Order: sequence, then structure tokens, then C-alpha cells
Amino acid sequence: MATKKKNWFALVLTLVIVGLYYALVFVPSRGEAEELRQEMEQMRSYITSAISLPVSIHGTNEKLARTDRYISDRRRQTPGEEEIPRVFAEINRLARQAGVVTTHFDPEHAVPMQTMSKVPVSLGITGSFNQVSSMLHKLERLQRPIWIESLQIELMGKDEKFVECEIKLIVFASNSG
Repeated sequence: MATKKKNWFALVLTLVIVGLYYALVFVPSRGEAEELRQEMEQMRSYITSAISLPVSIHGTNEKLARTDRYISDRRRQTPGEEEIPRVFAEINRLARQAGVVTTHFDPEHAVPMQTMSKVPVSLGITGSFNQVSSMLHKLERLQRPIWIESLQIELMGKDEKFVECEIKLIVFASNSG
């Protein structure tokens, strides 16, 4: 009987030790293990995204270089405020080349912006539709930053051979200083 009590005592003691181990060591370490697994997964994700980072940086640097070249080209093409009369002379020369008649050329005061100024110009021309189209094509190909803000073409009276064209231009100029 004493052996049976010893066996029961050993069994109960073993169960208590296993229970304490489970409650004090195994369960808390399972939470820590899960936290470690999550942390490892985050690190794997970070490493995976970091692997593609040099390619992304290279692409961004190329895009930045293209943007810098574009801005540099535009700055070279943008006249200074003192060059605006020459741009107006170029527009007049283009009108003569296209064969249109200039009915009015009314530049307004420059409107300063952060790094450049815009000079609104109202331009009226008449001619055949082909001549007016040629003038518009020449304006588009002009190596100066010019916007056509608005454009209106109408037949001249009852004569279907000639049109009147009203153009609102914006000529850009670098700010002085």
C-alpha cells in the first residue's frame, strides 16, 4: 500500500510540475514565440521591399535627371523681360511669312509670377483659312514658351475665302534679378 501511495504521490507531483511548467513557462513563451514570428515576418517584408529599392531609386534618379534637363531647356528658351520685344518681332515675322494681315497686336503689362512673368497679348489676323492655319502652326513651332490661351476663327462677312482670327497669347519671360 505504501508503494501505491508513493506512486500516486509521484503521479500527482508529476502532474503538478507539468501543470506549473505549462502555466508558467509554455503558455507565456507561446505568446513570445508568436511575437517573434510576427517580428520575423515584418523583417522579411522589409527585406523584400528593400531588395527592390535600388531599382526604384535608380528609376527615380533617371526621372529627376530628365526633369532637370527639361527645366534647363525651358529656361534657356525662356526670354528675359528685356527680350520680349524681340519675341514680338518674331511673331510679326511669322505673320508675314504665313501671308496673314495683322489687324491688331496689343501686348498688356507683364504679370509677375514666382520665377517668370507672363505677358498677355491680343493678336488679330485675317487671311485665307490656309494662311491662318499656317500662322498657328508657326506659332506652335516657335522655340519660345508661348501659350495660346484662346482662339476664335470666323468667316469675314459673306466672303467665304477669308477668315478673321482672334488669338489671346501668353508670352512667358524670366523674371529679372
